[in-house]
Amino acid sequence: MKKSLFYLMALFCALNLFSSCGDDDEKKDEPTPEDTTWKAVAGSYTADKLKLTYNGQELNNQSVMIEAVSAEKATATLKGMVAGVDEVKVDLVMSKATKAEEVIANYSLEGTATVEGSRTVSVTGNVNAGVLTLAVAIKVDSPLIGTWVFPPYVPSDINGDGKIDANDYNVMGGSFFMSLTTESGEIAFGGQTIPDYQFCAFADQKAEAAIAEVAPEITFLENGNITISFTKEGKATKLEGLMEYYVKDKMLYVTLDITALMGMLKSEDNTLAELIAMAQNGIPLVLEEEDGEYSILINNTLATSLGTQLAPVMELIAGIMPDKAEMIGQIGTLLPVIMADKDFMVGINLSKK
Repeated sequence: MKKSLFYLMALFCALNLFSSCGDDDEKKDEPTPEDTTWKAVAGSYTADKLKLTYNGQELNNQSVMIEAVSAEKATATLKGMVAGVDEVKVDLVMSKATKAEEVIANYSLEGTATVEGSRTVSVTGNVNAGVLTLAVAIKVDSPLIGTWVFPPYVPSDINGDGKIDANDYNVMGGSFFMSLTTESGEIAFGGQTIPDYQFCAFADQKAEAAIAEVAPEITFLENGNITISFTKEGKATKLEGLMEYYVKDKMLYVTLDITALMGMLKSEDNTLAELIAMAQNGIPLVLEEEDGEYSILINNTLATSLGTQLAPVMELIAGIMPDKAEMIGQIGTLLPVIMADKDFMVGINLSKK
């Protein structure tokens, strides 16, 4: 009897052991549920679903498209945000910030892209509960980065006759220059007809004096912004947040925040409407470098291509410098005549501070 009871208990234990192994095998064979929360990251984000900054400044009325490729990879499409580029696609690395079992997706995003104009676009942010928070930053790689001053005019004996007089005036020297050769050799200005070179010298001297009066400095920042510092009515003044830049194919492109400029000018008139399209992609200016110094200029070819768009530019300059509005207006009336000539160039010289 005892022996029978022993065998019965041994059989029971064996059956229980096999049953446990079977349960373990079944558990091992059960697949881990696939985490698909990353798919919810994909979509178009706008309005209250998008918190966007560009170089630290909040942007509204924008949209960002996110394409999620996998739980680790995505692509952000930025349209009309970077000057001179219709759209920028940035490859992003995604990483989940929530626990695997949570249903609501919370993913961090980070990536960079290179665009023309020697610029790097950096994107960082996250998608949390259907809201995209994104910081977009620009980094420019250019020798222009830094602060530049307008060099003063230094008289010299250009003719080499041992004396310095009016015949030695170099219109290409100093901080401002203008070169103009008309077909007749003369130009009507201020109610009289004067030789081309005299007009250039007159314009140059006036501009040089105006520049020296305000002692401006231009700073090209690494984030693509331009700041201009100058003296106005004896007080240091700075214009910032109004202009951005990029350099491409030996051309300097300057973009303008038209809305901010109009607000600064306190004008409701939309006379600068023609500038808006050009301001979005950048006003093109010829950029020349020699021995570490730069000249920024408009020549005849460029002026002709800009056509009537230069007129609102002059209005803008006059609005910023109301005390020089009369002189700027006179120059504006000469633009059609000047642009018709083959030999024309106007610009500024800059020296590194």
